[in-house]
Amino acid sequence: GVGLLTGEAGVGKTAALRRLTQALNPHRYQVIYLAETDFGRLDLYRSLALALGLEGAYRRAALWRQIKARIEELADGKNVTPLWIIDEAHNLPAEFFRDLPA
Repeated sequence: GVGLLTGEAGVGKTAALRRLTQALNPHRYQVIYLAETDFGRLDLYRSLALALGLEGAYRRAALWRQIKARIEELADGKNVTPLWIIDEAHNLPAEFFRDLPA
């Protein structure tokens, strides 16, 4: 699923997310925190792949397949839920959001 936390600058969104993730069971959740979002979607996917322990394919479609397979492996095989937190998501390229449903 996808969640969204919004609020004015300085109200503590980032602090709240950090507190939430610190309270999660590390055996059940793999937290991936991304704060720099002002680069292209391929860079975002590579960052996610690295955080998931993947070397990362060269082409975007292959990289996205690797990421999806790793998430399924974690969720189904190890009962671990990856939690990808994107701070400053308003800086993400629009194309990124088109890939998510895939």
